Amino acid sequence: MPGRKGPIASGSTRHTSFRDRTPNPPTITDRDQPRQAQPRRSFSCIVGHHGTAPWRKSQMHHRTRLHRGGAIGFFVAASMHATYASAASNNLGSCMAVPPAVVEIKGIDFYTDSKGSVADPAAVAEFAKYKAPLEYFALQLGAISDGEVDSKQTGGESCATQWLTKWAQDGALTKPLKGGYALWLLSIVSAATSFAKVQSTNHSCDGNHVLITDWLHGLMNQVVSNENQGRPPGKENNLTHWAAYGAYVVGMLAGDKSLTDWAIGVYSRALQNVTDDGFLPSELARGQMALHYNLFSATPLMLVRLMAENNGHREVAASDERLKLFIRSSFAAMSDPSRLERAVGTPIKSDNYAALNTVRLTLALYECRFGRLSVAPKMEAPKADWRLGTVFSFKSCPSGKLFPESIKSCRVSRH
Repeated sequence: MPGRKGPIASGSTRHTSFRDRTPNPPTITDRDQPRQAQPRRSFSCIVGHHGTAPWRKSQMHHRTRLHRGGAIGFFVAASMHATYASAASNNLGSCMAVPPAVVEIKGIDFYTDSKGSVADPAAVAEFAKYKAPLEYFALQLGAISDGEVDSKQTGGESCATQWLTKWAQDGALTKPLKGGYALWLLSIVSAATSFAKVQSTNHSCDGNHVLITDWLHGLMNQVVSNENQGRPPGKENNLTHWAAYGAYVVGMLAGDKSLTDWAIGVYSRALQNVTDDGFLPSELARGQMALHYNLFSATPLMLVRLMAENNGHREVAASDERLKLFIRSSFAAMSDPSRLERAVGTPIKSDNYAALNTVRLTLALYECRFGRLSVAPKMEAPKADWRLGTVFSFKSCPSGKLFPESIKSCRVSRH
């Protein structure tokens, strides 16, 4: 709550709405859409509100460029994932100090062409540094919440809850600025995923749990509003699909049927739009990056499919054949992109897609629910991923079970 410092007493029902603290995000009508190539513009900024933190020794100042959105995580170096994942896994035994909240989020435009398909390596590296505080927080929080779920911690003030409470109190993620939409969205998704894990075992609705739920609920309502205005049906793309996954998770946490219904609507429209070749039209416009973005859309769509079915929305099964066509075509294109290249009209960028954790997760979930996907190349099991709160590194096939139906929904103020 504004001006309040320190934790809310356990058992308190006091909480605040974040509606007044969360300004409308920048419009997204031009984000992730083909555009005319323009000279790069740059400006100076301070990345969020940071003090001294483990990921750097001094205040982080970066030169940033306007970023129009996209599946940004594809370009993060594997070494950075390994570094933060290792740090997170080594700190489950105690509750570390909460990293300073990142309030403002800006973006870096690392594409140089009108289709958003050619990346500037220097800008990609700059972006990796820019988002390091958010990735650090997400991986640490995810590892902590994983540990609490594994230990079946119930009741009390969990470490993950303490972290999320502090960020909620400090207004984290409440100032998305021009160009920062994609990073803002994926950070909300990650925080919501970690909290959902906590609520699957904790089942608490004390003051802090309500505070966190209200914070996430306000942020996700802003996301949905922004998507509805900037990407109405017919223009929805990979970021809309990630927003749908986040909306479903937060809808469960807050007991908000409008969010879960919106997520299912996005899911259904996405699969209705799959071409006869098995691809998403919105991502074919990305030229040589079309496979990247079809695969990036596959992850949240697969997550929504399983979560919805597990929580009583059986109607999602009606789109299973279109989902299977989409997943099968996208994974087949990893080995033989000829069909996709014909649809796009340009060669597809060659890359090690099997090394991407989102791709590995999609395959793991698909095969748990539908059986072996024969066209998929051999790949390792999914590992920690900051966008998903590190979970889904399955010890065994979960039979499509992501979260139990018993996630505790906390009543929140409506935004």
